[in-house]
Amino acid sequence: MEQQRIGRVYVGIDIHRLKHFVSILTESFLKESESDWRKVGSFCIENDIKSYRELESAIIKEAADVNDVLVAIDHTGGHYCEPLVFFLTGKGYHVYHLESKAVKAARERLLDEESKSDHLDASCAAYLLYLSDLHNISLRIPRIEPALRRDSDILNHLILQRDIYKKLITQCTNRLHQLLLATFPEGERRNFGSLLRVIPHYPTPFDIVQSDNLKGVKYLRQGYREELVQLANNTVGSPCAIYRDLILDLSQQRCEYIEKRTGIERLIESQVDKHPYGEILRSFPFISHITAATIISVIKDIERWPNKKKLKKAMGIYAFTKQSGSSVASRRRGREGNRRARCALYLVALCMMGFKGGDNDFKNYYTRRVASGKPKKQALFATAGKITEIIYHCLKNGEKYSYQGK
Repeated sequence: MEQQRIGRVYVGIDIHRLKHFVSILTESFLKESESDWRKVGSFCIENDIKSYRELESAIIKEAADVNDVLVAIDHTGGHYCEPLVFFLTGKGYHVYHLESKAVKAARERLLDEESKSDHLDASCAAYLLYLSDLHNISLRIPRIEPALRRDSDILNHLILQRDIYKKLITQCTNRLHQLLLATFPEGERRNFGSLLRVIPHYPTPFDIVQSDNLKGVKYLRQGYREELVQLANNTVGSPCAIYRDLILDLSQQRCEYIEKRTGIERLIESQVDKHPYGEILRSFPFISHITAATIISVIKDIERWPNKKKLKKAMGIYAFTKQSGSSVASRRRGREGNRRARCALYLVALCMMGFKGGDNDFKNYYTRRVASGKPKKQALFATAGKITEIIYHCLKNGEKYSYQGK
């Protein structure tokens, strides 16, 4: 005898480092007493196979078919949820990811629930998934392919590591500016870029003079060598010997950070080249591997975005209108979204407007907006939004970008 369908089962999981909190809501229970979703108990599982099997047994008790099970997992856990996602998707369950900002807004404004606890978060995730499924509301609860999500998380971590090394390089460079102003002010003022290649080998003007025309320093023109030696021979800098060790240590640290940053950039390039979206994003003018990785880290899976407006807001390239009563409506730039993605897209738009940008659709769009009376800065921001829209359509259709002509 065929088993009767019980209905959908909604599982909410609040992710933590060592333990996860699970709440299970059934469609039949919610239809009978929807307001009692807060009273549904939750249980705790750990990151081991025994707990995962206990979770599977608890789900099987409520569901007759894996296709009737929808699982919502908060995305704040980062890599903490990867083993659980891998286990659940391997069993055939539909796994959805929650965005923390959307869940917080829905809990406070839609559900009128200001309290927060691990058990409540798990129940809230399951209930929001039920509302999204029942009324077909977005609530930023997208289903993500595990492979695409994992690749995007790897790129996101690589981008963050690269940013850390960029900051360390900048800090070392700024300190070297200060020290060289004391020991070699002429070289710092006139040829600081070339001096940065010299000081890991010859940190003080005295070492430069005794260096046999900077022997051993690579990628330095003969004219720069002679100029630095001449400036070092007549410098007014302080001869304090303690600066020598400081300059040497800082310059060597800077070289190490540059080497590590370069290694991370190579990893990013290889990851972007292998990613399904990499070739499409790289077809856009001035979108480098780093910019493509930044965009992928935000998008994760293009299917999670129901329309281009949602993606523009996530990228931080959007505007909103404010109007009340008889007051004049004003359109302002939004402040939400990913800061790195917003800066990257703005720089891409800026490069497209330059002489080296050649003819492209976005320069034509920018020209039309300026001709219609829009200020140049606002037109540039609108162009970045247009780039985001075209990226959305290209990724949705799996097509590379191509110039359409004027």
